[in-house]
Amino acid sequence: GEFKTRSAPAWWASALTCVLLCAHSVAAQNGVDVRNETWPEVQVLIRTSEKTRLFFFANASQERESRANREGTVGAHVDYLATDHVWFRAGYRYGRSLDRDDDFREHRIVIEQTFKTTLPGKIVVSDRNRQDFRFVRGEYSFRYRNRLTLEREVGRGEYRFTPYLQGEVYFDSRFVAWSRHRYGGGIVFPLSKVGRPATLDRSFRDHMSLDLYVMRQSDSQPSASRTNAFGASLIFTF
Repeated sequence: GEFKTRSAPAWWASALTCVLLCAHSVAAQNGVDVRNETWPEVQVLIRTSEKTRLFFFANASQERESRANREGTVGAHVDYLATDHVWFRAGYRYGRSLDRDDDFREHRIVIEQTFKTTLPGKIVVSDRNRQDFRFVRGEYSFRYRNRLTLEREVGRGEYRFTPYLQGEVYFDSRFVAWSRHRYGGGIVFPLSKVGRPATLDRSFRDHMSLDLYVMRQSDSQPSASRTNAFGASLIFTF
């Protein structure tokens, strides 16, 4: 029969929320430090040629890296789109605590390699490998991250959205261990109708999309902790 999508966003969000609430309860019972955070972010992608684009972002979070009350990060990157299935990214990020009582500062060089393919059922799988060369409070460390994403565009006519599931693991040279993992999911909503002609009189909204997600983060180093996060990324594509 016809594929129905009207209830998909509500079902998706409810299922992910239940998973995080159950995990929060178990962790609390085991005496693990549990935090609830919000991760707002703005992203800007600018296509500079057929194979290259620029990527800028700025975000804020609660205790994401610094363990301070609030932390902010900004970054600038260059993407090279080798094929529709392979692309690379290199860039620089600067993060610091937004709490005057904390001296957390980080300079980070980021290199990424992403590989993407499509499975039966139009499910898109992407595997991102990322290397972080970090200078935290002046001390160098290295971190490797591997993230797997499953997504599928659904919708009807001009109205489309893309739900996804995601999992990521971190290896940190400071602890010589796989010290963090994340899992969760969300939905990316375009803020204009799909298929609108790319004319000069396009409205600003035609370049915008919104990524809403929930994420569960577990850290084993330097101490055991759990984070339940709600994220919202406003994305501009030019």
